[in-house]
Amino acid sequence: MPDDIRPSRPEGIDLGHALRALPAEAPERSTWPAIAARLPRRAPRRLPWLAAAAAVLALALALPLLHTPTPSGPAAPDADTLALDALYDESARLEALLLVAADDSVASASVATLGAALHDRLAAIDDALADPALDASLRLPLWRQRVAVLRELAGLETSRQWLASQGERYDGALVVAY
Repeated sequence: MPDDIRPSRPEGIDLGHALRALPAEAPERSTWPAIAARLPRRAPRRLPWLAAAAAVLALALALPLLHTPTPSGPAAPDADTLALDALYDESARLEALLLVAADDSVASASVATLGAALHDRLAAIDDALADPALDASLRLPLWRQRVAVLRELAGLETSRQWLASQGERYDGALVVAY
């Protein structure tokens, strides 16, 4: 069995000679000038002039927009608005603290009375704040009072809880200052 699997060539043909006999890859002279001479002549395009006119028109329309002052962002909040926002946040935090700390299962009569008085003051302030006819100049002082009452209530409840955790009671003469 022969190991050579190449196809056999007919004797007498030289490969190099056969390759040189093939036609050239590129023609000897270019045929494009002959083709271009047969093509019909085009009229010059007006597209560059049309594009330039459109660009000038767009620029003329955009120029007034460039000189128009842009409106500024939202106005900076005034001091009262910032103070009210801070009071809203503190009020929400104190109310959340009161929800966690409030425990009516263990309370002395004096603590319950003081807590009820503070809740009554808070309800009166909330009624005043809910009034639609409330003057804007009174809103900030009322919110300050509301936060002050919530602080007192939170102090009362957390002190009572702390004393209860130590095995003591909140007794004695409790005084609330108006």
